Amino acid sequence: MAAVSPEMRNRWRAAGGRFLKIVPRGNPAQKAQVATWEDLEGTFLPSCVPMGWVAVVRPDKAMMHDGPVDEVEALLEQAIRLFDRDQDASARRCNREVLLP
Repeated sequence: MAAVSPEMRNRWRAAGGRFLKIVPRGNPAQKAQVATWEDLEGTFLPSCVPMGWVAVVRPDKAMMHDGPVDEVEALLEQAIRLFDRDQDASARRCNREVLLP
């Protein structure tokens, strides 16, 4: 997770996000700051996904963003903005519902 700054890690976690590292089968376990899974069957890391690729996945398992690990900060920023926008819209709807006579 070295590509993600401490500030962005904190913002992502504050938004309810989590990190998971998936490594190809046979990769030795390395010390990591995040949970790490080994992809034994090639299910999570198909051959068409290049090494160093990241994905932002919603809780309902829909992929929000994906791209090279070099762009992880921008991908997380975009996802956080979407979360904030959705929360703001929900709050406005709730406020309207509460304020109606």
